[in-house]
Amino acid sequence: MLAVAPTEARQLCDCSQPSHFKDLRADIALHAQIQELGLAPDNAVPGFSLVADGTQNYVCVAGDGKWTLETPSAALYRSHADREEQRDPVCTHYFAEKDAAGGQATWESNADGSSVTVALNPAAAGGGRVDAPNGGATIPWLSTLATSHVAGPVFGSVVAVVRAETSGGVEPDAALCDRKGRQIFVPYLATYFYYV
Repeated sequence: MLAVAPTEARQLCDCSQPSHFKDLRADIALHAQIQELGLAPDNAVPGFSLVADGTQNYVCVAGDGKWTLETPSAALYRSHADREEQRDPVCTHYFAEKDAAGGQATWESNADGSSVTVALNPAAAGGGRVDAPNGGATIPWLSTLATSHVAGPVFGSVVAVVRAETSGGVEPDAALCDRKGRQIFVPYLATYFYYV
């Protein structure tokens, strides 16, 4: 495991956003794992992490066994305990219309309306997509870079987002894509790590 520099540790504990801070030790360990996998963005420091509980929503485009991810739909919480009790989600996650830079995945604050939209980070390992280190049937870990923002304190300074600690969310079986327009919402969990 890689050590986190003191300046990074201070950023993880940014007192300007105490409502988003969950566990400094867990965030340092997760950041180290993200670095080891080659998913940490260049020239950015760890900011905060949030826990997602939602679905990956797939649509059968042509009835030919090929699914397309239409959108994620998730509520994000400060901690696993908040998620388990469904307490006060901090933000929502979804696909917006693609912006000028090709970004689509979006997180929008429930508190101030700020948002960040991202696209895959081509400079990261695997072009920004790495199989989950725990294996099994789960969506990959992703490294993304901000392409646009709606200004505000929560997401206005976020320059990158990494999806980690994933569980579930995988594309449905091809045999279920038997008619155009069929939708299946697959439950997933993840931790999103925001860099500033």
